[in-house]
Amino acid sequence: MAELSLVVRTQLDGTVLAFAVAGSATHADLLTPPEGIRMQRAQTGLEHAASTLLRTLRPLTGRDRTFQPPLAEAAAELRAAIRDIVYDGTALAGSDTIRDRIDITRALVAVQQHLTGGVALGWRILDDINGPHLQVRARGAQQVASQSHQPSPSKGWVEAGDLVANRLIPLPSPVRFTLRHQTQEMTDRAIDAASASYPSQPRRPPTPAGDGLTGRAHHDRHPPALGPENPGPSIGR
Repeated sequence: MAELSLVVRTQLDGTVLAFAVAGSATHADLLTPPEGIRMQRAQTGLEHAASTLLRTLRPLTGRDRTFQPPLAEAAAELRAAIRDIVYDGTALAGSDTIRDRIDITRALVAVQQHLTGGVALGWRILDDINGPHLQVRARGAQQVASQSHQPSPSKGWVEAGDLVANRLIPLPSPVRFTLRHQTQEMTDRAIDAASASYPSQPRRPPTPAGDGLTGRAHHDRHPPALGPENPGPSIGR
C-alpha cells in the first residue's frame, strides 16, 4: 500500500509539471490557445481524481514507509526535477522562465510520454486492487468502510483485535469497491489527459524562407529530350 501511495503521489506531482508545460508550450506556439486550455483542464481533472485516491490510500497505508529502492529513487528524482523546472521559490514559475530553463519542445514530448505511461500505471494499480494479496491497515479499512454505502455485517468489517492492534488485514469488500472505483476514475482521467496533450492537428515544421527558391530551379533542370514523341515548340502549332 505504501508503494501504491507513492506511485499515485508521483502521478499527482506530474500533473503540476504537465500543467506548467502546457502553458509554456502554448506561448511557444507548439499548442494553440484552445489546445493549451484543453490540456490544462484535463490535468485539473486528473489532479482531482489522483488526489481523491491518495486521500483514501493514506489511512490504509498507516505509517508504513517501506519502498523498493528503485521506486523511491525514481520518485525522488522526478520530484526534484519538477521542483527545479516548475517552481520559482514557493510559487509557480512563469512561462518565459520555464522556457529559459528547458527545451520546451522536448519537454512537451516527455510530458506526453509521461501521461501515456500514467494510463498504464492506472491499470497496474487496478490489477493490484483486484488481486488477492493486497493488505491494508485495519483502522484505515474501518474508516473507509464506514464511509461506504454497503450495509455493514453484524460483526463489522474489521475484527476488534485487528482494529486495536491496527494489523494488516485483507481488503474488506467496501474498501476494495471504493479503491476500484477511484482508481478507475483516475485511469479514465489519465486517458483524457494523455489525449489532450497532443495537438488536434499535426504540426508541420515551417518551411524556411526561400527554401528551394534559389532562382535557378528552371536553369538547373535538365531539358527534355526531343524526338517524335516530344517534338518541342513550333510556330503555328
